[in-house]
Amino acid sequence: MVTAVANQRPDLFAAVIGHVPVTDMMRYHMFTGGHMWSGEYGCSEEQGAVDYLMKYSPLHTIHPVKYPAMLILTGDHDDRVVPLHTYKYMAELQNTAGSIKDQNPLIMRIEVDGGHSGGSNRMSKITETVDVYAFIAKVTGTKLQSQ
Repeated sequence: MVTAVANQRPDLFAAVIGHVPVTDMMRYHMFTGGHMWSGEYGCSEEQGAVDYLMKYSPLHTIHPVKYPAMLILTGDHDDRVVPLHTYKYMAELQNTAGSIKDQNPLIMRIEVDGGHSGGSNRMSKITETVDVYAFIAKVTGTKLQSQ
């Protein structure tokens, strides 16, 4: 949802964090368990679905505009939302909008050997959380205080 909203109204956000987003609404149903979401999202193979899916599909609604700083997270072993969603989205985002003057950072974070929603152990989850908060603090100018 956050990637779809960021594409529609990039002016509303300083930073966007996308945790394992489904970004290719035309093909999500072709990978791993994606077909199980057809009841929620609709399916591009159904009559009339392409018209409404294309209106919000994050991968298909990227424009050459200045986006908020974006950090998109995935795990390279995610079997629910396959990492190709993040890879394709970020590649298209950087290709289409990356050359915009003063573009904000457009970054993906890949948890190596990580599954759905990041780390496979407590330490990797803590590290991911620290990275997310540090990213937000950096792009918004927030000063972090140590205890």
